[in-house]
Amino acid sequence: MVEPLTVAAGIGWGMKAAGWVASPIISELFKKASPYLGFDASKKLKELETKILLLEQVMEMVDESRHRGRLQQLFEDLKSAFYEAEEILDDVEYHRLKKQIKDNKMKPDSDVSLRKRDWVKKKLQSAVPSFPLKDQSGMAKTKLKQSLDKIEKVINDTCGILEKMNLPSIINANRSHAVAASSRGAVTTATPPLVVIGRGEDCDKIAAMLHETEQDGLPGTNSTLRYSVIGIHGIGGSGKSTLAQLVCDREKKDKQEKKDGHFDLVMWVHVTQSFSVDTIFKMMFNAARGTPCPHFDNPDILEVNLKNELQGKRFLLVLDDVWYSNGDDVQYEKLQKILTPLNAGEAGSKILLTSRTEDALIALGAEEQ
Repeated sequence: MVEPLTVAAGIGWGMKAAGWVASPIISELFKKASPYLGFDASKKLKELETKILLLEQVMEMVDESRHRGRLQQLFEDLKSAFYEAEEILDDVEYHRLKKQIKDNKMKPDSDVSLRKRDWVKKKLQSAVPSFPLKDQSGMAKTKLKQSLDKIEKVINDTCGILEKMNLPSIINANRSHAVAASSRGAVTTATPPLVVIGRGEDCDKIAAMLHETEQDGLPGTNSTLRYSVIGIHGIGGSGKSTLAQLVCDREKKDKQEKKDGHFDLVMWVHVTQSFSVDTIFKMMFNAARGTPCPHFDNPDILEVNLKNELQGKRFLLVLDDVWYSNGDDVQYEKLQKILTPLNAGEAGSKILLTSRTEDALIALGAEEQ
């Protein structure tokens, strides 16, 4: 059985590589390392930002390129350097905690302290350092710096090779990124493209999850909620919205034909990066009633009327292109707010959301199994 609440859109090697490069994985490494090595992480990442952007843009185009083999090796070198740095960072943290324990600077009754002690103990059991004890911390930091330098070198070398290949330059990549950024506000609809190739199996899997109950093996996000959340995540261009459109179109047809288990309401709402809660409520109301939302004097009355439209109905709500980064409290509160009327629906209602990040899926109640 596929993971019940989070589905990654199927993508080729180049798109996967782009997703890895574009993810926070490299920036997080530099941020974690900066306190140990005494450099400004934000400044360093600013220096690398344009180059990482170039890698992201170009990796998306190389699946069918004759340069794929060469680029794939460079990408593997970058991943190898990253994981090497991550392991060394673990060692640096280990030596720091070991010294804290030795100096009795960790409170013994602290849960965090106990977890850290267990971690240090496992490290001691799993590896014996090959260099003198007194030099362990300093040598680990030196190796960490060398590893981060290696990451920078691979990025620089890759960018240099890409430019010589007559592939998009940094300027073109930046222009492409600007166009992509400006198009993020483009509204998607529930209507799928006329021709879609190769998504039938994915569509079947998601449709099966939409109609699965807790007894069938799909856990609810919360026993008090009448809806559960299924998420599709993947980088831009990986087909998330198209897949959701196919599912939505199928469910609408099932509703029209009154098939067993059909949803009473099928709603599509495009969520922009800077949305307002009132606008989302109005779009839900429009989709639920099938007519334009009338003017209400205040947002509370709008929410009450939306609840009335959903009352006693088993619905499928598609929230397309949800944006959220972990730690963005304002966006998190807005996302929670748009969920408030949805418990008025009948038990077994479903929310299908698409996003570039798993953070958005989790923020809206999806649970990775």
